[in-house]
Amino acid sequence: MDITPIQNWTTLIKDIITVIAIVTGGLWTYLRFIKGRLCFPQAKLIHEISEVALEESKILVRVTLIVKNIGNTLISIPKCETRIQQIKPLPSELLGKLATNDIYIDKYAEIKWSTIDNRTVGIKSEIEPNETDEFVFDFVIDKSIETIIIYTYVENIKKWKHDIGWPKSTIYTLKED
Repeated sequence: MDITPIQNWTTLIKDIITVIAIVTGGLWTYLRFIKGRLCFPQAKLIHEISEVALEESKILVRVTLIVKNIGNTLISIPKCETRIQQIKPLPSELLGKLATNDIYIDKYAEIKWSTIDNRTVGIKSEIEPNETDEFVFDFVIDKSIETIIIYTYVENIKKWKHDIGWPKSTIYTLKED
């Protein structure tokens, strides 16, 4: 009895199963890591804001930025920028532009508010999946300011070529004495 035909069929079935396994593994990888973008970091940013009167005309505004890694990969943060912009009282340079509706940033939806102060720091932080880290920014501003926007931008090292990161903005009304 010649077993060569049985070996040929066995080899053929083994090769078909191998091809199916490779295609299935490739499809799973594509759907999980490429299409699902699970290989890229994902972050959630939260502002915690507190204020303290320093003297008759100044207030300390402390912005605690909480960065939570909600993805499945390590987040490396090389730098972070936080700035405070004035809304109220409306800055004088915006008063005239308000009437002509010429207050938007390059025809986008956001208004170009006056920046009071800005901090850019090199953090060099790493956040593991499901963990958080905090970064503190202190600003001293005039007590006459009533409402501010706090804007933060955290750089995404995986997307640095495209200048893509995580922005967060919060409108905050300062307490009256």
